[in-house]
Amino acid sequence: MTTPHPQPRPRQIRARWRRARLWIVSISLGLIAFVAGTAGTAWWLIGSEPPWWTALPPTGPGAAAVGQDLENAVVNHLHATRPAGETWSVSISASDANDWLASRLVKWLASREPSIDWSTLHRSVVDFRDGRIFIGAKFLPSSGGDGVVVWGVVIPGIDDQGRLWLRADGVNLGRLPLPMRAFTASPRGLAMRAIPGGIGRTAPARDAAEMLDGKRPLASTPILTLADRRKVRLIGIAAREGRLELTCQTQIP
Repeated sequence: MTTPHPQPRPRQIRARWRRARLWIVSISLGLIAFVAGTAGTAWWLIGSEPPWWTALPPTGPGAAAVGQDLENAVVNHLHATRPAGETWSVSISASDANDWLASRLVKWLASREPSIDWSTLHRSVVDFRDGRIFIGAKFLPSSGGDGVVVWGVVIPGIDDQGRLWLRADGVNLGRLPLPMRAFTASPRGLAMRAIPGGIGRTAPARDAAEMLDGKRPLASTPILTLADRRKVRLIGIAAREGRLELTCQTQIP
């Protein structure tokens, strides 16, 4: 003969429900706090400038003159009279490159892609060291605010087929590191939506993301044809001690 279990009294049932509700509410609040804390930390990281960026000296008032001098020097190197097949090198400092970026980049981009509003591109900088190129750009929203720095560490190289590659392990939004998949996966470029002004959703931005992801070279044939039909081919590239060293070869038809 079995003894029936005593049925819980209504007061006991209400007490159990109160404890259950308290447990559910505590868990829910804990999850909300965790998600809010994680989102807040991610947002702070996105809005923060990386240390290498803040360590670079600010652009001086003479940036326009330095940028123009750099253009002239590069043009003179390219057009110098040389024997056929001669190999030569040119070295560009990060400070000179940054002056050119500050004074000339937006105008250059606007001349190539006039349909895109480049006004949100506030600053672009590079640094060269340890065989790597640190490159970043700060975008400011048109509505105002601190903006966001998009940057990556790029390893340049020329393969045995002569193609120029610029590969990055990942790209960062501020101090938040993200895999390249966040910029190139479908739906295409979710992280690109964080770039103010809609620039991240343009074709040039998507092409740049695919190049950094190693899906395509920056140039299949890094050759510049001069006005006198000579050609200058890039055959080597190295980043070290604050300078970008380019090795070229002049080809005469």
